[in-house]
Amino acid sequence: MTNWLMEVEKTISQAEIDRFARISGDVNSFHIDSTIAACGPFGKTVAHGVLLTTIIRGLIDQSFPGSRVTRESARFHAPTFPGEAMLFRIASGEQTEARTTARFEIAHKEDGTITCSGICEFSR
Repeated sequence: MTNWLMEVEKTISQAEIDRFARISGDVNSFHIDSTIAACGPFGKTVAHGVLLTTIIRGLIDQSFPGSRVTRESARFHAPTFPGEAMLFRIASGEQTEARTTARFEIAHKEDGTITCSGICEFSR
C-alpha cells in the first residue's frame, strides 16, 4: 500500500473541461460535445489529459513549495469523466540533494480504477 503525501478529492465538471478547451485550444469533440462523444470510444465526454496533469502539478507545488519541474511522464489507463469524484494522489519517491521524484496517480473514488499515473521529477 502506498503512503500518500497528499490525497485530494476533486470532481471535474464539464464546465471546467469546456474552459480548459477554450484556453488550450484543444477543442476535440470528445472533450466538449456530448452528442459526438456519445458515438466515440468512451460513450461520453472525457477530461483532457493535460488538465489532469495540471491539477497534479498544482498538488506538487503544495507538497513541495518552490519546486521546479524538470521532467514529467504520465500514462493514461482509463478515461476521466466529468461529474465523477476522483482522487488525486502524490507520493514522494527518490530524493537526492539536486532533485526529487514524486509519483502520482488519479483514481475513481467509487471503485479505485486508476485513470492516470506517472512521475514528476523536480529540483528545489
